[in-house]
Amino acid sequence: MLTLKKTERLISYSKINALFTKGKQFTVFPFKVIWNYSSIEQDSIAQVAISVPKRLHKKAVARNLIRRRSKEAYRLNKKVLFDLLAEKNTKIEFMMVYLDKNILPFNILNDKIKLIFERFKQEYEKTNK
Repeated sequence: MLTLKKTERLISYSKINALFTKGKQFTVFPFKVIWNYSSIEQDSIAQVAISVPKRLHKKAVARNLIRRRSKEAYRLNKKVLFDLLAEKNTKIEFMMVYLDKNILPFNILNDKIKLIFERFKQEYEKTNK
C-alpha cells in the first residue's frame, strides 16, 4: 500500500488537459489542487500528478526536490484517501501545483497533504448531499 505505482500516476496529456478544462479546484497553500471524478475505467482509485512551475523555481534541482518531497508525503498518507474513496465507491484524478516560491520542509508538506485529503472529504460531502 505504501508504493506509488505507475497506474496511480496521471501521465496522459489528454486526461491532464481535460482536468484543466472540466475540473474543479481548491487551494491548500502551497498547493493548488485541480480535481475531477474519473469517468474512465482506471486501474487505480486515485491518479495524481504533481507540478512545480519553472517560473517559480528556475533550477531543476529545486523543482525535483519539491516534487520528490510532495510525492513522498502523498505516498505515506494516501491510505486515508484510498479508504475514503473506496468507502464512497468513487474514483478521482487530481493534480497538485506547487505555488510557493520557497522550498518547504517535508513535515510541512506532509501536513498540507493531509489537509488536502480532508478537503477532498468535504468536497465529496458538498457534491453528494
